[in-house]
Amino acid sequence: MRTAACVMMIGCLFLPGPVCAQPETPTETPTETASPTITPAETPTETASPTITPAVTATPTASPPPTAAPTATGVPKGGDGIMLGAFIPPPLHADRDEYREAILDFDRAAGKRHTHVMYYAEFNYDIDAYPDLIGQIRAAGKTPIICWQSGREGAPDPAFSNSSFIRGDHDSSIRKMARKCKAFGDTIYMRWAHEMNIPSSPAWPGHDFNRRAPGEFIAMWRRVHQIFTDEGADNVKWIWSINYLSSPEPFSSYNALYPGDDVVDMIGVSGLNYGDHPTAGPGFSVTAQWLYVPVMRDMMAGTYAAPAAHGSLVRGLARLGRGKPLGSFSIGAVGLPSETTVPGSTTSTIPKAEWIRHGYDALAHMEEFRTLRLVLWYNGVAASGGVQSDFRVLANRNKPGDSEYGVPSTITQAYRDAVRDPRYVTEELDLSLIAPDGFYSAESSLPPAEYPQHELLLNVRPGGVIRQGETLSAAFFLHPAEEPMTGRRWVDAYVVAQIPGGGWYAYAPPRAWAPFGLGRGAPPPPAAVYGLDVHREIQGMAFTMEMERDLPTGEYAVYSILAPRGSDPRRGGPDLRVAKFTLGEAP
Repeated sequence: MRTAACVMMIGCLFLPGPVCAQPETPTETPTETASPTITPAETPTETASPTITPAVTATPTASPPPTAAPTATGVPKGGDGIMLGAFIPPPLHADRDEYREAILDFDRAAGKRHTHVMYYAEFNYDIDAYPDLIGQIRAAGKTPIICWQSGREGAPDPAFSNSSFIRGDHDSSIRKMARKCKAFGDTIYMRWAHEMNIPSSPAWPGHDFNRRAPGEFIAMWRRVHQIFTDEGADNVKWIWSINYLSSPEPFSSYNALYPGDDVVDMIGVSGLNYGDHPTAGPGFSVTAQWLYVPVMRDMMAGTYAAPAAHGSLVRGLARLGRGKPLGSFSIGAVGLPSETTVPGSTTSTIPKAEWIRHGYDALAHMEEFRTLRLVLWYNGVAASGGVQSDFRVLANRNKPGDSEYGVPSTITQAYRDAVRDPRYVTEELDLSLIAPDGFYSAESSLPPAEYPQHELLLNVRPGGVIRQGETLSAAFFLHPAEEPMTGRRWVDAYVVAQIPGGGWYAYAPPRAWAPFGLGRGAPPPPAAVYGLDVHREIQGMAFTMEMERDLPTGEYAVYSILAPRGSDPRRGGPDLRVAKFTLGEAP
């Protein structure tokens, strides 16, 4: 196995400190010449299996491969399935048909009908204003999602504090919007005051003018909802939508910001892979599973609580009567430098085409997403951290800074392949029929423990398939003990892999993968990190590597172990995880 410019962040992952240290410069594009190489070792002479066997998580059975796209999938029995949506930037100075045509362009390129289209609106936005975006969305046969923000032109402003809404300062504007939504007649999804758990949102309680009072956000939300109810705008469905990673302060906790089951129809999460630029997103490339598994798993189980300061995990259950359907609002990724044409765009060490295929496959089939009912791709060029990031899978017509830069056909084809999965449906699901009957705890959910725990998430889903020549990425999450620890807890961290034929390898930066044996008297494998301080919660990417075309096909198992310092990891330990996948032949 060759680690093509491995993102060796395991050491960074587990170092104590307020945040994970980042590279001084963006990670370079993977190159074969910079990569150490190992060759498969002979199968150990002993045939007995080692004691490092899965102890905590269970691996779901592999799902059948996607079939050819039907002309219309309809609504599966019981309301199961996942709807498709997209953020499509409205053209500037467009006629009344151009936005509709841009929406239909996206459907044609994807080879599948999308049910929802999202766009952003400032607080004083008039939905009837030229060029009638909401009407063009309906003319294209879609349901509109309006991201209606509470600030001034979408930015934080004291005049639009949460308390100003509670006082009634903006009631007239809210009533105007409610009446126009009612007059529209058809269903509208309202993503009101979204991402209230991070500082860029005007509704974030941490702003001085919001007085670090999450209760004021709840009161503000409920007042706006009540005005819509008073105006009879029952066609509006309310989306309470957070960012995947909260600001660490207690007042940013999801649990503290949930306005109540009676005023929420759907729960949304947003998260994007901004790549390796140090000021964009978390500062390193991330997979769809890294973005969505922990938060959606908590949401599905009713744990609407975010990690608090210093990594102390808040595990309180939200006081809700039942679960809610989940939606992924704004999923997207940048790619390799060869996969973008936008000058200055951030780039990733994970190929975008593979990110799309494996990400959508995971969302469709992993049990952590069993209540997911809508996935919406962010088809735009976004600004974050002072840089541009190209998330598009199709160029948007008549959009300055966008339409003049094409999108490689391989990216469009990857999206087309991903949404072909029959789990993605072409007809809108009735939210009242698809809400879960309660909470569900995934098998991968971590129970409270007296010892530190971690998770290993690959970009390919458990039981999934990755091809020779594609990229394998791994992410780590490290959780401290549930109860406060006395002093520091030191362990050694190991990542080992078993390849088809029985060969065993250990990940040991900077040498990458080193073979080791299981026979009597054989030395233990090297650790990825020795003397690991696990007193705080830390997360990040572990490695990115190319699965070379000469690697044997078949089932691979990647084990990660936190073992007592100086012990032999082959004996297992209280915290062991396994991730299995199949390596298929190169296409």
